[in-house]
Amino acid sequence: MSDLDLVNLNCSFTRLQYEDPHYPGTERDVIVVRGPTSFVKREAIFLHFSLEDETRDFFTVSYFVFPGYDAFNVSNEQGSKLVSYHRVVPTFALSSGLRMWIKLIMSEAMDNNTSRTEFRVEYGDKPLGVHPVEDNDESHGSNEGHANTGEGPDKNSVIAFNLADICFVKSLGLTTSAVPLRTVCTTSYSVVKFWDRRSAKQQKKHLFFIFFEWKNNIIEQSVLLYTTTPWSIGAGLCGVFLTIHRGFQLAQVAYRKFKKEKRRRTIRKQTLRELKQKQLEAEAASC
Repeated sequence: MSDLDLVNLNCSFTRLQYEDPHYPGTERDVIVVRGPTSFVKREAIFLHFSLEDETRDFFTVSYFVFPGYDAFNVSNEQGSKLVSYHRVVPTFALSSGLRMWIKLIMSEAMDNNTSRTEFRVEYGDKPLGVHPVEDNDESHGSNEGHANTGEGPDKNSVIAFNLADICFVKSLGLTTSAVPLRTVCTTSYSVVKFWDRRSAKQQKKHLFFIFFEWKNNIIEQSVLLYTTTPWSIGAGLCGVFLTIHRGFQLAQVAYRKFKKEKRRRTIRKQTLRELKQKQLEAEAASC
């Protein structure tokens, strides 16, 4: 962290436009930026851009996460990919004038011999060894900044953001997996207030500072096991048949008891009727 270069820019990005799937007719002018790539070395990046606008009182940056910068960068349907990501991925917001320290966590899930990579985003405390940047005219004039602390990429990730509509898009991912990646985000976060020491004239430019770092170099792994096999299906069918057979047996026993009880009541009624008839005949003979 102490070697973080905040002067020399090393930024790979792509400018795009697409229609917001949630607000038809609204065009989004976005910048897609490669995120931290070296996972093992816990690479960190710092993004800084400014926006000069006096039409509103509050300024925020919205962003969402999606994977695979290399595959996205060579794709001929980048706009449609962004639309599909924006449609299903949750969107979050950052405020201007606040320094955001965002922690990234990577996990791998095994599903039917297929590996799937997932990312979690946590908004944590200020990283050790990183100090605020002194404000000057040169830094204020830049629209975007990017500083890497990793030496070599061993994982591929992406970061993207939108300046025209004050919309920031952050995307992370791995291209080593051939299966679709699913992004998981948390909503809890903490921020550090930026102490603006600029003059009143310079403060017309609204500054955005975002720091991304890997929380650790540990990959969380989980395995999803499917227990459904032909044998388990056969066992389930056997259980169904046994249940039906047992129910049929219980119905048979209940029916036999009912018939036996009915026969007993019939015999009892017939016996009482015969006894009453005999008593009437005896009384008639005595008279």
